[in-house]
Amino acid sequence: MTRIPDLFHLRKITVTTTVLLLTGSSTLFAAPISDTVKQCETCHGQQGNNNEEKVPNIAGISHEYLQESLEDFKHEKRKGDRFKAPEQKETDMNEVTRNLSDAEIASLAKHFSRNKFIPRKQPFDTKLAKKGKKIYERRCERCHEDSGRSSDDDMGRLAGQPMEYLKEQMEEFMSAERKPPKKMAKQLKKLKPGDITPLLHFFASQQD
Repeated sequence: MTRIPDLFHLRKITVTTTVLLLTGSSTLFAAPISDTVKQCETCHGQQGNNNEEKVPNIAGISHEYLQESLEDFKHEKRKGDRFKAPEQKETDMNEVTRNLSDAEIASLAKHFSRNKFIPRKQPFDTKLAKKGKKIYERRCERCHEDSGRSSDDDMGRLAGQPMEYLKEQMEEFMSAERKPPKKMAKQLKKLKPGDITPLLHFFASQQD
């Protein structure tokens, strides 16, 4: 009697094989990488683009930055903010990454870095954005090139991210709750109290 193949089992093998080809890893995952991607998309949206005010888009972000961020969350070098996606329990990035293997983290970073970043459509003040551009050119452009669109190497993308998310991250940097890179820390010290809001509106204005 001819045995009918287990289609689910074959699908799992196919997904795992694809991951191995992408990563060059010989370690099999406990679950297909597609399941882990879906877990990420629960909060970060399909392919890494979403409409939540406090959740960043992760599509198109550099592989290096994404991998480093996931590792920092896993080892609690960076504190995750609590968030509840629709019909899901409240969680944070520390919980989500806690049981991820190094191979899974590398594969997730590569997967989302290959997707297209979609800038967030959001309101902004034109006058503040114009002022923010001048501040950006003095304090941010050297590393965050192309009006904050660049995501090369270990740089996170700023342009087109939700303003509320960027505001929270800046507050954490300014209060030392989140430790900034040395080159960023020097520029943060030079910012005046009224510089943050214009910067946020400038980055929010980058919607193409």
